[in-house]
Amino acid sequence: MEQPPADGERQRLDDANFNKIADPGEPLLQGWTVGLYLNGALVQSVLTDINGAYRFSSVPPTDGTPNKYELRFTAPNAGPNTAKLGKTDSAFTNGLQRITNIAVPSGSNLQNLNLLIGPNGVVYNSLTRAPIGGATLKMLRGTTPLPATCFDDPAQQGQITQAGGYYRFDLNFSDPGCPSGNSYVIVVTAPGSNYVAGESQVIPASSNAVTAPFSVLTCPTDALPTIPYCEAQASEFAPPPFVAARSAGTRYYLNLALDGTAVPGSSQIYNNHIPLDPQLAGAFSITKTTPLVNVTRGQLVPYTITINNAIGASLQGEQVVDRYPAGFRYVPGSARLDGVPSEPKLAAGQLVWNGLNFGSSDHRTIVLLLAVGAGVGEGEFVNRAQVIDGLTGKPLSGEATARVRVIPDQTF
Repeated sequence: MEQPPADGERQRLDDANFNKIADPGEPLLQGWTVGLYLNGALVQSVLTDINGAYRFSSVPPTDGTPNKYELRFTAPNAGPNTAKLGKTDSAFTNGLQRITNIAVPSGSNLQNLNLLIGPNGVVYNSLTRAPIGGATLKMLRGTTPLPATCFDDPAQQGQITQAGGYYRFDLNFSDPGCPSGNSYVIVVTAPGSNYVAGESQVIPASSNAVTAPFSVLTCPTDALPTIPYCEAQASEFAPPPFVAARSAGTRYYLNLALDGTAVPGSSQIYNNHIPLDPQLAGAFSITKTTPLVNVTRGQLVPYTITINNAIGASLQGEQVVDRYPAGFRYVPGSARLDGVPSEPKLAAGQLVWNGLNFGSSDHRTIVLLLAVGAGVGEGEFVNRAQVIDGLTGKPLSGEATARVRVIPDQTF
């Protein structure tokens, strides 16, 4: 058996339209291990090339014997908790990353022994939109994890994503713990302390354990209705940063109604990309200053707020909140954002600038004037500023302060 590098031997990372053809834009799998087995024993192994192609040479034929060959496809750096992500496509017996019962006639050159990858989605960073490796995924019925026997690939229960963030569940409904027609919840555990535990608050799920399940069979919000499967989003890749959080382009489901009536159409959802929120308490550094130390009643006090993006990722739709002391008041028309007039929203002793966008290394400056009211007593007064996430309301910076002391009017 020989496999020359041709289109028929290429592996597609994601056969997004399920046509079993390597279409433009569908990445090919480089560096995968393809093992050739005879009666369960490894005979040869090769790595796929830059085009996802592979070949075996000098393979003894199996004419007139009961012997059968088998191919097994393994992702780079795969471990015991790496889920199988797709099924093979050949003239022989196809399975998850495996082709079995391969007969090799004498003098043959077998072609089209292919692997097509079809993950359910990508686990990704809700802000940078980069895929997350090391995330753990489980599927639950109610609050109980399903037995591993409920999956065609037992490693899918408790699977750990690789660098690409891909995950997949092949539910087989063969165990009493996973009956057809029930709802099933996907739970993702973030890797390490760099991510917030639990579901994303930046991009909340459209269904989860406390909502009704999303029916994969009827798929009422199918993003690609012309393709005969259920897709939560239109792209096989995680949404890029320009796709607004909480828009249709970031829709996904964690509580799914699945059944075995039309596998895989009733048991698999695709492009169901799951975000996790990074820890962002120190995403920005912020300072607040005033050139004045002592002020008097009626005096105008200038303040400067300086914000620096410290996380190195683009952040959109954030707030800067300035809290000023009782008795002080904002001077209308005085605020400038990066030198451009920018009136804040006034509410209960606060000035709020909404919808601020920051590039990966942006430095932004706000200047404003506050007037010291006639009824303000003598003493020290503190003005505070902070960056707040526009979607979750969580602080993204420490609290910057500027102090002035109100002193008696100087009368001569």
